[in-house]
Amino acid sequence: MRECNIRMCFMLIYDRCGEHCQSCNLKYGCERCDGEDQIKGWVSALLSTNQQQYSTFKRCQGKENIFKSIKQFKYRMQKIQVMHRMQPIKYQYLYEKISPALVNDPNCYIYEYGNQYNCALYRDGNTCLIPTDYDYCNICQYGYGINDKNSYNTCQDCNQNNGYDEDIVNCKFRSNGQENGILACRDGYVDQDKCIHNCQAGKYGVAIYNFRARIQSSNCAVCDSSCYECGGPSATQCKSCPKGYYLQLTSRSTQMGTCVLKQQGFAQYTIYVNPVTQQNTKSSDLIQGTQADSFNSIQDAINYAYEIGANITSAEVTILLKDGLHAMVRYKPVDKYMPLKLDKYSASTEMILKPVSITTLSVYYKLRDSFSFNVGASLTIQNIKFDAIDSSVDLVSDLSSSYYCSQNTLINCCSVDESGLLQGGKSCYFVRKPQNFIHNDLDLRNAMGHLALISQNSIFIKIHCSHRHQIQLSKYTSYLYFYLIQNVIFKNFIYEYNSLIGLNEYGGHVKIMNVTFDNMNSCGAIVRNKFAYVSPDIEITDFQTAYKSRSSTQQSKSFAEYFSGITNLNIYDGNCSRAKASWSENPCFSILIQDSIFTNFGKMKVTSTYPISVDPTYKLKYQGLILDFEEFNGPISFLNNSLQQNIIKYDSCLAASYLNQMTQNPSDKYSMYGEKGVFQIKSWISIVNHGDWNIDIVRNSFRLMSSVKGLIYLDLGSRSLNSSVLIAQNTFYQNGGYLDSTVMHIRARGSQNQNVLNSLPSSTSTFCTGYHLELNRFERNYGCTKFSGGPVKFQCLNWDTQDSTSNGNIDYQDLDDIQQDFAAIDYKNLAQKIRQVQYYDQTYKIDLNVNRFKSNYFGENMATGGSSIVTVIGSPRTFFENETYFGNGESSLESTLFYGQAKYLIGSDLVEPYGLNLHTSQAVDIKNLMKSVVFIQRHGQAKIINCTFEYNWMYESYYSTERTQLIQIQDFYGQFYLDGWVVLNQIGMIDNPYGPSDFGVNAQLLSQRDSASIHPLIRFIGSLRIKYVDNLKTSTYMKNVQFQEFSNFDSQILPYFIVDDNDEYLYPTTINISNAHFEDVDCHACTRPWMKLRQEQVTLKNITLKNINSNTQISGHYQESTIFALYLMKERYQNFLLFNTNPPEKVNISGINVINFFGKDGARIFDIVEITAKYDIDPTFYHIFIQDCQISGAYSLGSAPVFHIKGNQMRLWTRNNSFENITSGLFTTGGFYGSVFWIQGFY
Repeated sequence: MRECNIRMCFMLIYDRCGEHCQSCNLKYGCERCDGEDQIKGWVSALLSTNQQQYSTFKRCQGKENIFKSIKQFKYRMQKIQVMHRMQPIKYQYLYEKISPALVNDPNCYIYEYGNQYNCALYRDGNTCLIPTDYDYCNICQYGYGINDKNSYNTCQDCNQNNGYDEDIVNCKFRSNGQENGILACRDGYVDQDKCIHNCQAGKYGVAIYNFRARIQSSNCAVCDSSCYECGGPSATQCKSCPKGYYLQLTSRSTQMGTCVLKQQGFAQYTIYVNPVTQQNTKSSDLIQGTQADSFNSIQDAINYAYEIGANITSAEVTILLKDGLHAMVRYKPVDKYMPLKLDKYSASTEMILKPVSITTLSVYYKLRDSFSFNVGASLTIQNIKFDAIDSSVDLVSDLSSSYYCSQNTLINCCSVDESGLLQGGKSCYFVRKPQNFIHNDLDLRNAMGHLALISQNSIFIKIHCSHRHQIQLSKYTSYLYFYLIQNVIFKNFIYEYNSLIGLNEYGGHVKIMNVTFDNMNSCGAIVRNKFAYVSPDIEITDFQTAYKSRSSTQQSKSFAEYFSGITNLNIYDGNCSRAKASWSENPCFSILIQDSIFTNFGKMKVTSTYPISVDPTYKLKYQGLILDFEEFNGPISFLNNSLQQNIIKYDSCLAASYLNQMTQNPSDKYSMYGEKGVFQIKSWISIVNHGDWNIDIVRNSFRLMSSVKGLIYLDLGSRSLNSSVLIAQNTFYQNGGYLDSTVMHIRARGSQNQNVLNSLPSSTSTFCTGYHLELNRFERNYGCTKFSGGPVKFQCLNWDTQDSTSNGNIDYQDLDDIQQDFAAIDYKNLAQKIRQVQYYDQTYKIDLNVNRFKSNYFGENMATGGSSIVTVIGSPRTFFENETYFGNGESSLESTLFYGQAKYLIGSDLVEPYGLNLHTSQAVDIKNLMKSVVFIQRHGQAKIINCTFEYNWMYESYYSTERTQLIQIQDFYGQFYLDGWVVLNQIGMIDNPYGPSDFGVNAQLLSQRDSASIHPLIRFIGSLRIKYVDNLKTSTYMKNVQFQEFSNFDSQILPYFIVDDNDEYLYPTTINISNAHFEDVDCHACTRPWMKLRQEQVTLKNITLKNINSNTQISGHYQESTIFALYLMKERYQNFLLFNTNPPEKVNISGINVINFFGKDGARIFDIVEITAKYDIDPTFYHIFIQDCQISGAYSLGSAPVFHIKGNQMRLWTRNNSFENITSGLFTTGGFYGSVFWIQGFY
C-alpha cells in the first residue's frame, strides 16, 4: 500500500489523511494523528461522502479554538490581569497605535470582568495570535517565530512566507535578531535545519502542537530497531520492515504493525475475479479469492495477491478473470479489500493477470490517471482488452448531473466517430483536448495529472520501486521488474499520461507481444524512461497559481530527497549490469516489442499552428511517442510491428516553415515551464544517449505517419562489438516529415575522449560505425517542400557536439588538417568485427567497423531543402550494396498534397512552391532544392556495389555545381569503389512516368532543353583526396539515359578517373572497366567526354555501346565529344642523371561491341592522347592494345567516329577487330579524316 505523509506528495497523490498523520489507511483514513494524541484540538474525524470515496475514511484535522480547556483559560486570565491592570492599551508591533477606549476597543476580544478599562484577551493580530502586551507575544502566526529580545517577545518573520502558503511555520532567533534555526514545518519535519517531507528510513515524524492547535515543532525521531519505517516509537508501530521480513497488521483498518520473519521458499497461488454481472455479496474482507468465492474487482484481487505473497521470499500469483465483462471504474469497489500482511519494498511477488479462458476479455477502464499497475518482481498481462474511452469524461459534469458514466460498469457511454470526435452522453466532452505538449496546465475542476513531464504519476503500468527498496535476487527469481504484456488491447486512452508503461533508474525488462495500441491520444509515450526533476518558477498572483507553485515546490523537494537517497544505491549489484559504456550478457534493462499494432495516435489532439518549443531542462527536446528513451542502458528489440495512421497534429507545413526559421508561438501558454529555448523533435521511436547495447528494429511496417526529423530518431554513443544497430526488413510507406528527414535521423557519436575530426580509424579504434540498414523498403515518403530533407540522414559527431540552432541542426565541420593521413589508410588491414544475428530466416553479419546500406529499396520518395534521398555525413566507412533507387524525385506543394491526403500532413501554399515554379523559375534558392539521390560527405572509404538507379528525377530550372542526378561525393579522403552500377531510364522529369505529372504538375520542355537531365550522374566536389579502387571493374549497365550539357563549364555524364599531377588525388596504378553495357544513351549537346581515364594501366574490356545518341538527331543537339578520353605517357627518365626510368602507361582495349553510334564532328568512341613528359625516351614497349572489337554502325558528321589516336613516337598493337558501316563526314563530301582510325604523330 502506498502512502504519503505530506499534503501533496511527489507522486501527485493528495494525502487526504491530513497534516502530520503518522499512518494512513486508504479505506479507513488516519490511524495516528499527532494533534489528537496530544489533545490539542485535532481529531481523526469522518469526512463527508462528497469528499471521500469511503464512509469509513477519517482525516486528521483541527479547529483553532481560542482555548482548549477552562484550566488554560483561567491561567491566561490571571496573567493578563497582572500585566495590564489600569494601563492604557498600546498595540506597538501588533496593531497601529490607537487611543485608549472603553468598551469599543476593536482589538479587544474579552474585557476583564468588572474593569472595562482592562482587556483580558486581545484579538489575533497579523503576526501574533495572542498578544499580552504591546511588545509581548506568546504564539506567532505561521511563518513567524518568537524573538526574545530584552525580555520582550515579538514575532519576527522567518523569511519563508509568500502570502499564500508557508513551509517553515516556526523558527528561533538569536538575541541579535538573526535567525537561529527552524523549529517546525507545515508539511514535513525539521532535519539538519531544513524542512523535509518525510523522515528517512528508520525514523518517524513527530509534530508538537500548542494550545491553539497549531504546530509548535516538528522533527524526526528514531524508530524501534525492528522497523524499517514506522509511525511511532513502538515495535508495533512499524510501517515497513527490513529485508527478509514482512509487516503483520492486527487490523484491516490499520497500516502499522509488527515485523515478522519471511518464510524461505517459493509459492504459487490462484485468485479469481467475478465479472460485473456476477458479484459476490460478502464483505470484501471475508472473500478468499477462490473460484467459488471470487473477488468483485481487479483492484481487490491485486491487493490480495500482494498480501498472500508478502510472507514468503518468492511468490507467483495468477489472477484469473472469469468469463464476462469486467470494469475498473470510479469509486468502486465500494467495499475495498484491505490486507493484513504487507511487504512494501522486497518486490518478491510475480503477478499474472489473464482470463480463465484464452479468449480476449474486455475491461472497461474508467479510472483515468488515478490507478497504476505497480510491478513487484514481475507483471504479466495476457488476453485482455482495456477500453479507456470513458476515462475521458468530465468528472464534474458526470457527477453533478448524476449521469455517473464514470461509475457505470455495464456500458461505455462515450465513443469516437470517424472524424475523431468524442460522442456520447452528457459528460462525454473534453474540458481540454489532448495536447501536443506535455505540461501542467492544472485545471482545478478536472485535474488530469498533466505534470507528466516531471512526475512518475499518470503511468498505467510502472515499476513500484524507490530508493528505499531492498531487492535481492533469489534462486527462485530469474528477473526483477519484468513486464510481459501479451495478446492485450489498449484502446481509447485519450487522456494525458507520462507513459503507458514506465521504467525507472534501477532496471526493468519489458516484453510486449501481440499487443494492440489503438487511439492513444496523449502527450506521453507508450514506454518511457525519462523524468525531468525541475521546479518551475511560478509567479504567484492568486490562490490558483499559489496552488501550482506549492505543488511544484513540494515535488521539487521530494525529488531532491529521492535522488539523495539513490546516489550510491546499487540494488542490482552482483545480479546484472546497468553500465552505459560496457556491454554485458546480463543487463538490468531490456525492451522487446514484437508482433504488435500501433494505430490512430494523435488524431484527437489539438491542432497546433506553431511548432512546440520547450525548455530542454525538462527532457522534452526529444520526444518519442511510442518509445522515448534517454540513457537507456540495455538492448532494444522492435520486431514485426505494424504502425499506421499515427500523426503529429500540426496545422500544415506552415509549422515546418516556423521550425526552419525558428519562429516560436508568440503566445506561450506554458510560461511556467521555463524559457522555450529549443524546438521539440517529435518522432515515434526516440533513443538518445543510449548505452553500449544493441538496437534491432526489424520487419516493422510504418505507414501513413508524420514526424519531425524522422519516425525513428537515434542519437547514440560509441558502439562496441555487441552493440550494433540493425534496421532491417522494415517497410516505410507514405510517411510525411516536417524538418530535415522524413523516415529516420541517425546521429552516431564518437567516444567520450575522442575527437572524430582528428581521429584516424584503425583496427583498435573505430567510431561512428556499426549501423546496418538492410532489406528495408522506403516508398513514397515525402515532406514539406524546402524543409523536410529526405528519408534517411546519418551524421557522425563528437560525443559532446551541441546543436548549432534551436531547431536541432548542427553546422557541418570538415576534418582537422588530417586529410592526407586519412586518405593514406589501407582499410584492408582493418579486421572485421562481426556480430551475427538471425531474424525471420534471415542471417545478418554485422561488421562493427563499417556502416552498411544493403539490399534496401527506395521507391518514389521525395527529397528537398538541400538534402538527398540518403545523406551520410562523416561516416568513416560506408558500403552501399545491392541498393535500388526507383522513381525518387523532388518535393513540391503538389507532392505534399498528393501524399498527405489533407489528413496525415497538410501542405501550405503560403510556404511551399508549386512544381511549375520549381521547373521554370531561375530564382529558386539552391538551398531549397534536392541535392541528389545519394550524398556522401567527409568519408575515408565508400563502396557503391551492385546498386540500381531507375527513373529518378529532379526539377532543373537551371544548372548548379551543387547538384547531381544520382551520387554526389564531397570532401572525400580515401578509397572510393563504384562497381556493378545499373542506371535505367534516367530521363529527367519530362515524360517520366514517376515524375511530377503524377501529382498534377503539367510541365513542358523549356527553351533549348531536351527531355533529359542537365546534371551529371555522379559528381566529386569539395576537398578531395581519392583513391579510385576497382571502379566499374565487374560490370556496368546503363539503358535509356538522357543527359544534356546545358549552360555550364564543368558537367559531364560520368565520372573522370584520372591522375592529377597536383597531388589533389591519391590513386591506384590500374583501372579496369569490364562488362559494361550502354544502350539508348543520349548525350545532348555534349562537348566534354563521357569519361576521362588515366592510370598506369587502363583496361577497357567487354564493353557494349548500342544506339548511342539516336535521340539527339531529333533535336539537333548533337554530341560533339568523345565517350572515352584516354591519356597516357611514354617511358621517361625518373631521374635524368641516374638514367632510371618510369614504366610506360598502357591502354588495353578489347571486346568492344558498338551497334549504332552517332555524333557531330569531334564525337567518337575513343580519344587516346599522349601527355607530353619531360625526359621521355624512344619507346621499347607497346602502349596501346586494341583487339577483338566489333564496330557496326558508327557515324560522324566529322572525322573518325571510332578511334582518334594522337601521340609522338608511340606504339600501337591491334588485331582481330571487325569494322562495318563506319562513316565520317556524314551528309558531307570531303574534308574529314578516317572512318575507323585517325592517327596523328605516330611513326
